[in-house]
Order: sequence, then structure tokens, then C-alpha cells
Amino acid sequence: HGQRNRNGFATAAIAPVALVLFTVAVVVFHQPPRSLGGPVVRKAVAEELTQLSVIPAGPAAGMNYDPNDPCAEYPYLKFLNVSYNNLGGHGPDQGPEGLIWKTLDLGTGARNMTGRPVDLMAHVIGDYRVWEPYMNGMSGQFGGKSGQFGSLNLIAGSSMTIEFSFRDALTNAPVVMPELAMTWYDLDQDQHNTCREQVVAAGFKTYTLSQNTEIIKTVLPDGSMAFQSSTFGDGDDNPTDPLHLTQQQRNRAVSFEYENVRTVRFTLSAASGTGARFFTFVGRPALLCSLKNEKERQEQTIGNVILNPLVAGPGMVPVKSPANAAFHRWMVGRGDLVPKGEPMAEIWVDGELEQLTAPKKGVVVSMQDELKDNDTINTRLGDGTIAMVGFLPPLPKFEGQDVVRAPPGSLFKKFTVRKANFVYRGDPVAVVSVGGEDHNVNSPRDGIVVSTQDVLQEGDPVDGLCLNRMIAVVGKLSPLKTNSAIQPVRCHINNGRFWEWKRNLGDSVNKGDEIAIVKSDLNGSKITVSLTAPKSGVVNSLQERLKQGTNISELLSDHTVATIGPFPPLNYTGTQECVRVPLGSTFIRFETKVGDTVQEGDPIARVALPGIRRLSVGPLGGSDTLSSVAINSPRAGTVIAEQHLDPGMPIDDAIDGSVIAVVGDAQPMWLWWLLGALAACLLLLTAFLCCCLRGGGRSDNDKWAPLKNKQDSRSILAVHHSSLPEPEEEEGPRPPGLRLVWADNEGERRIAYSQYRPLGIRMQHVCPIVIEDFKFNSYAKQQLEVERGWELLRVGDIDMSTTTEFGRARDILNEHQRSLPVWPLRLDFEDPKTKQARTFHFAHKPIGIEFTNKAPITVKKVYENSPASNFKVQTQWVITRIGSQVKAQELDFAVLMRLLKEGVEPLGEWEARDRPDQGQPGQQQSISHPDDPFDRATTPLSMTPSTPWTPAVTP
Repeated sequence: HGQRNRNGFATAAIAPVALVLFTVAVVVFHQPPRSLGGPVVRKAVAEELTQLSVIPAGPAAGMNYDPNDPCAEYPYLKFLNVSYNNLGGHGPDQGPEGLIWKTLDLGTGARNMTGRPVDLMAHVIGDYRVWEPYMNGMSGQFGGKSGQFGSLNLIAGSSMTIEFSFRDALTNAPVVMPELAMTWYDLDQDQHNTCREQVVAAGFKTYTLSQNTEIIKTVLPDGSMAFQSSTFGDGDDNPTDPLHLTQQQRNRAVSFEYENVRTVRFTLSAASGTGARFFTFVGRPALLCSLKNEKERQEQTIGNVILNPLVAGPGMVPVKSPANAAFHRWMVGRGDLVPKGEPMAEIWVDGELEQLTAPKKGVVVSMQDELKDNDTINTRLGDGTIAMVGFLPPLPKFEGQDVVRAPPGSLFKKFTVRKANFVYRGDPVAVVSVGGEDHNVNSPRDGIVVSTQDVLQEGDPVDGLCLNRMIAVVGKLSPLKTNSAIQPVRCHINNGRFWEWKRNLGDSVNKGDEIAIVKSDLNGSKITVSLTAPKSGVVNSLQERLKQGTNISELLSDHTVATIGPFPPLNYTGTQECVRVPLGSTFIRFETKVGDTVQEGDPIARVALPGIRRLSVGPLGGSDTLSSVAINSPRAGTVIAEQHLDPGMPIDDAIDGSVIAVVGDAQPMWLWWLLGALAACLLLLTAFLCCCLRGGGRSDNDKWAPLKNKQDSRSILAVHHSSLPEPEEEEGPRPPGLRLVWADNEGERRIAYSQYRPLGIRMQHVCPIVIEDFKFNSYAKQQLEVERGWELLRVGDIDMSTTTEFGRARDILNEHQRSLPVWPLRLDFEDPKTKQARTFHFAHKPIGIEFTNKAPITVKKVYENSPASNFKVQTQWVITRIGSQVKAQELDFAVLMRLLKEGVEPLGEWEARDRPDQGQPGQQQSISHPDDPFDRATTPLSMTPSTPWTPAVTP
């Protein structure tokens, strides 16, 4: 070291190498970022630019600088890798929401700081339905960690708003980008013209599309611009190099350029459909870069090349222009639905503008979209065909579904059913006219109307609009919902035909009871089979559309005709106490019956604890073994009610909850004697009054006359009731809670009373409010039993059908729920030493528990003065259930943490006065997590309540 210091030449030679090695080390090993950007800066604010550690430009900086790079004249953020991925809070990394790319600032955007390391940070604003969190980040390898493109994914039928910001990777200081460019690739859709991808942007300086772009551009009311796909694409046509693009890949890309920005925001969306949609992007204007030389630019702009003729397929009709005309502009786009006579393009003929119209109703299948203003038709097109109008998009048809076809030569008149309606074989689906006479188009099978060609109008020729005259699709019934507590009643006979029901919806049944009768021809002989209950419980649901003779396998995909659910919970009052059993217990027998008098500690029932085998449980409960445990009465009194349980039955599957009996106050015999005496007195008094009134209330001229007949009596009552308005709900006192009126998927009105908040539903952004999906631990799904697609008609006494703005409708619902208690999160724990199970319902957050970072989730620490410490949760306990998710110990750790986060999020805040580990009483504390890549303060896990806190109880 001393010799090198004395050698000035050696020092000068090593210094640049050390600088390069230091820069690379910082880029590779630097911790995640610790600050966020601000709003968009639209004016030149060079003085606000953070002066970073300047790294010399060009090869001396150690960067792969290429002066022949076709994109060298434009800004360029080069992706290196992903350092942190928890976009939308979906993981796989744990911590604050967001995603961080490590990049290098190259190109003209870097100015005198070429090669500086920049962290590109992304945050989701609002809801985000991710397809696969691991594939967010970068394309190229599974896990989103490397590749040439940035990549984001979402579920079809959803959208996400994402905001990008920038910071110096060396100092964590926010960065204003003097120049910035971003290109979004591969905007396409599926083969059924659904799942259309769209990018919405604002605040850019310029945008670039290819000359023959397939992207449809729309200016939105707020001034932003939407860029939407118009053609089908799949994985085979995706770009693999950001700069070397095919013409088709250019036609599906859009580039944006910005100046002096702190943040940029995009909204990515995919129209309704199925599966995942991926959005790839780079930090450079790739459309400009991909035109690599002047010759290619000339080929793009040349105007006198004869275009390839459009290919005519089945059902397509050409749109032709006069040969001596010149093209002016398009008035429609590819994929648009056009009625017959709709203007499609304007042309110049002898100096006058004329319109070319659609020769038929249909979809614009193809266009000569390379035509420009003043292009002469006879020099650009050989046959004068500028577009093709073809069939409507065919309805999707899947296995187990049948097509409804109209007869040849039909003119459509009307549909007689709507989508989601049930039809039997032979029921009319539509009416068409053939030769001037009306004909019904009937359903070929029993089932649900899956889809219809809704764009058909009266008088439309079906042959010219619908491929193979397909106007509707009928499929199988939706399967009944089942889970570990709700078991299916299935028909396992081939070609079994439903005959009759033996039980009604809501009936209580024992295991083996008849539910339905099925008949079948087996090897030429007719057989009758009883479908029986697989467990004791309540008939939870029936396929009520089944009628005598219906082929079950043709109508039901899973052959499930009914489901048996748990018995409803027992009713009890505040003066009565419940007899509960541990989670996972198996019922053996009751030691008492309803009406028996018991003392505190007397055995009510015997059960087998979870994890202990009981080999001999017979129909009468078997003999006592060491595996059975007595469940004792919590008080003295009378057995008011007992659940209907069979020996050997898993209690979790048989009943809703853990209450198997109710014990209340015993009524003394003298009270029964007193009640009997009072009843006798009332009878005598009633008889005396009747005699007095009959004797003194009728004059000698009064005559007694009987009713004419019973039929007349019924007629009078019928007329009386028909004149009354239909009541909105049953008479009697209204149940507690917020009254909600829904319209179900069949159009019928359903009333529910919400006693907790929030509902836990995902809503479509339309009015009236429609349920799109359910959140985890949803109160509406678990307790109110509402379903997807239901429409909210009334909230309390407010008619929601008059509200036209979604934000206003949402506010009305939230305001009416504000006074309701929070729906708690159920957490089940198991003590690994004793195997004893415990259930708690948390209504406040943070719950005050620190967990291990692996599955199964184990309690590592319980914070003092927290909800968990109030429940006396102990370390080493294992979580076995989170909300409605049972067997939690068998799930992946990332999934468990996501469920915990979603379940805790809506809970009420735990009001704090002090921290048990630091701070003075009366001061609310927050702590900064050293592992937080965004360096934001977070709420401590444990706080002390400012008011006495009462643990939540089972709702």
C-alpha cells in the first residue's frame, strides 16, 4: 500500500477501476429504496433536479454505451432486475405495498449523468386483482426477476391504476426525470373479441403509434387518452426484443415521451373474459428506435405501393370504391359493429366528398388501413375493395353446451328468454320469420341460457349475420356449492333420470335418509334408486329445476342434485348459557335429554377430542373408552335445547358453530300450577262475556243467516286481499340491523338485515350496486348468504334505483353501516402440547401477535395490553383456521399471510395511549421498520387501550 502511494502513475491507473467497481457494488448490494415521489411536474424545473453523484458518460464509465444504438438519441431506463415485489400487497415479498426495479439511466434522458443507477418504484392506487404475483416484475424468467421487459399482470375483467416514481439508488433522494420515455407492447385480445387490453395515460409530451396501428385511440372526458386493442393475439406473436419488432408487433405498441416528471401514472385494464392478461413495457420509445435506418423509414411512408387485396371469407361482403376516387378518411374501426347503410369511409370523387356505406349489417372484419388521405384507389388497390363486413363474432361454446340454431332463410324477430334463464327441452328461445310466417326456435335441451346474440334486431337476416345461424347457447346448470361442512347428494348411475323429491329445502335429515328417487334403464331392466343423505343435517340446497324424467347427467356437470349442510345454531337468550365443545370433536352421545334438570358440572354429553382415534362408536354410542371426554354443564338449571347429533358424527360438519346444548333457568312446579289456574279463569271469563253479549246484543228482529257457501267465502276474501298493496316484507316486528333489499339472479326480491360492517363485497362500478365478488372473511357471504350478481335495491328506507352515480350509492351504503359493529375475524389456535383447540374473534387491529416466517404459522410473541393478550393467546400456539379458511396449517406461508392481511384490514383500530416497550404513557408511538424498502412509519403491533376494551364475541 505504501509503495502504491509513492507511485503516482499506479494510483492514477487504479482510480478509474476502483470507481467502476464501487459503482457496480452499490448497484448490486444497495438496500431497497426509502422514499416516494410527488406529483407530475409539467414545466421545466431544471433547478429542482437532484444533483447526483456524476458518473462520466461513455465507455469510461464502464457502461455498455453503443454510439450506433438506434435509440441513443432518446431517453432510456435500462432494466437490471427486481429488488422488491409486493405490488398491491399480494407478495411474494412481505412488507409495504409496492414494486422496485433496479435500472440504469442511459440515453439523452441522463444528460451528463449517463449510467446513474435509478430505482423505478411502482405503487397500485385502489383495487388490484392479480393473476400471479410471482410473475410481476420482468419477463424472461418465471419469478419476474430478470428479462428485457417490465411485466405486470391482472385478471381479465379488472383494471389497475399504477403510479411510477424515481429516486437515486445511491442516495435515496427523489429524482425529477428531465426526459423519460415508456413503451407498452402487445395490446391484443382473445379470439372471441373479449379481454380487450387498454392503457390509459395522461401528462405526456408526445405519443407515437405505427402508421398501420391496430390500436384504437380515444380521448376521455378528463383529457386523458385511452389506447385499446382491436385484434386477436396469442403468445406466439409476443415481442422478444424491445427494438427488433415485426410490423404486427409495432402495430400493437404505443410509446410515450415525458419531460420533467416526478411521477407518471397509467391505468391498465382488460375487458371481461377469462384468464390472465399481461402488460409488458420498457423505459424507451421503442417504436421510434425500431425503425433502424432511413430505408426502413422510407418503406413505412411510401404511398404508391399496391396493397395486398383483402381476403373474402364465408359470409363476408366487400366494401368497394370507384376506381377513379381518392381516399379521404375512415369513419369506422376494425371490429366495429355496423348496421346496413352505416357510413364507413369518405372518398373524393371529382373534387366532392362522398361516403362509402356498409353493404350489410355485421362486423368490420378487415380494412385497408394503410390508405392515407388523397391516395388514389386505382393505384393503391387492384380490385377497389377497401374493407370487408362479415359475421357477428360467434358465441363461445364449451363442452356440455348446445347451440340454438335458426332455420335457413330466417328473419329475426325477438328473443323469448334472457341470458341466465332456465329452459326445458322444446321451450321457445326466439321467434323468427320464414317465408312471412312466424316460427319458434326451440331449446335443444334442458339447461341455462348461457349466451345470446343480443345485437340482433327485428328484421335482421340470420343467415347473413350469424355463422351457421347460431343465435344462442344453452348449457348445464351451475353446480351447487359444497365444502367440508356442506356435502353433496350425487347420482352415480349412468343415464339416471330424476323422478321425485323426498325432502324439501330446509328439512332436517339423518344420515341415510331418502332425499330423491332416480330411475334408470340398466342392461334393459328398469331400476329405481334412492339418493340418500351422506350426513345428518339440513337440506341446504336443491336443484329445483329437475322435473320428472330429466336426464341428470345432461343437466348437471357434477351430478349433484342436493346438498346437506350443518344444523342451524340453537337459539338462546341472555339468561341462558351454551354448552360448547372443542373444535374438531366427534360426537359420542348425550347424557341428558331436553327438560332434564342438571347441576353445574353435570355431564351433558360425551365427545372424542380431535386427534384421538375412537374405534368403537356404535349406534347407541358404544362403550366408554379413554378417548371420550365429558362436556359438562356450565350452570345449574334445565336443559332447554340439544342439537340433533348422531354417534360418530364430526361436530364441525354437523352444526353451525360449537354449541351443542343450551341450559336455562329451571321453572318451579308452583309456577306451572299458577299458569294453569290463570288459563282456566280466562276461559270462564270468555264464556261469560260471550253469553252476555249474545243475549243482550241482538233484537227480536235480528235474523241469523249462514254464509251462502264456502266458495263464496273464499271469493270475498280473494277480492279483499287483491285490493291491498303487496307488503314489502312479512308482518311483525322488524329484525335488528340495517335492512337491505336485493334482487337475486332470478329477479326475485330478497331481504337481509345486516348487523355488522363491512359487507365484504367487491362491487361493479355501476348503479344500482351489483355484487361482483366477495372479499376474504366476507360477512355478506357467510351470514347474509347473498350471491354474485345480486343487485342492491334499497338501503334502509332509501330507494337505490334512483341513484345514478356509483360514488354516491357507495357513500349511502357506507354511511348507513357506520354505526354497526365490525365483523370480527375468527382465528382458531391449537396448543401443540395438549392438542386443545381454542377459538377467538378479533374485532380490533393490530391484534398484537408476532408470527414465525414459515408455515404452519406459530405464535412467536404476544404483545402486552393487546387484543391477543386479552384473549390470553400463548406463544407456540399454531393457527389452524383464519376466518372461513379451515385447515390453515396446511396452506403455503405466503397464502396464509395474505389471508391474515385481508382479514385484519377491515377491523376497527385499537385506540392507543402508550407502548409497553417504549414511550411515555399518554403518547401514541410509531416505529420505523429497518426492513421496510420504502422506509415508511408503520403502526406498532401492540398498543394500550385508552378505554376498557371488551373482547369480541361470536356473532
